[in-house]
Amino acid sequence: MTIEATRFSGGGPRPETGLDIKMLVDGGAYDVRRVLAAPGERHGPGRHGGDACVCVLAGSVRFEVGGAGHELGPGDILWVPADVLRGFEAGPAGAELLAVHLPRRCLS
Repeated sequence: MTIEATRFSGGGPRPETGLDIKMLVDGGAYDVRRVLAAPGERHGPGRHGGDACVCVLAGSVRFEVGGAGHELGPGDILWVPADVLRGFEAGPAGAELLAVHLPRRCLS
């Protein structure tokens, strides 16, 4: 087993447009990603077969999960259950997120 440490900094520059997604850990059944979102950038809506935990490192974001809105800022954490419609929009200064995607289940 190889164990690696990854360093990333909070408050990094956001892209002018789009999303910058960097895989930090790929554990096979799970992964950890850093997401940088430009101001007003949208992602989703969509469904995923596994749960996710999202932490806002910098900026702000509005998540829609199962029809409910959640305004999040630095230090806020959101649990997103599997198979629920979800999406987000970055705030006026963009957003930096840490997303942990847990084991995927088969969708039937």
